[in-house]
Amino acid sequence: YVGEYKDGDLGGKGTWISFDEQGRVAEIYVGEFSEGLPSGTGVLVGLLDGLVEEVYRGEWKDGSKEGYGIEVWVQDNEMYVGELKEDLWNGKGTLYSPEGEQTGIFKDDELILSK
Repeated sequence: YVGEYKDGDLGGKGTWISFDEQGRVAEIYVGEFSEGLPSGTGVLVGLLDGLVEEVYRGEWKDGSKEGYGIEVWVQDNEMYVGELKEDLWNGKGTLYSPEGEQTGIFKDDELILSK
């Protein structure tokens, strides 16, 4: 971790990098922290076997994706733009995938009401 601290915890702006069991970069988060967790706005890049798997840019609360964000799943060729709660698609959003575009209300990563 490189960044600001507040009261002994990660707090303010910073960059956090985690590694997998083989010592390869697994995640990179650049953004705001509060009480040691991502909170505010930030960007997360998730890697699997050295390849980018996920990119998320948006709002965070207590370490979870929460609020408005853009989530891209590189291997699946999918992108979600919209509201999230507790790391899941919850609220208004649009899912872009090879099967087409789905816009509406999502609950727990599933489209429940399309526009």
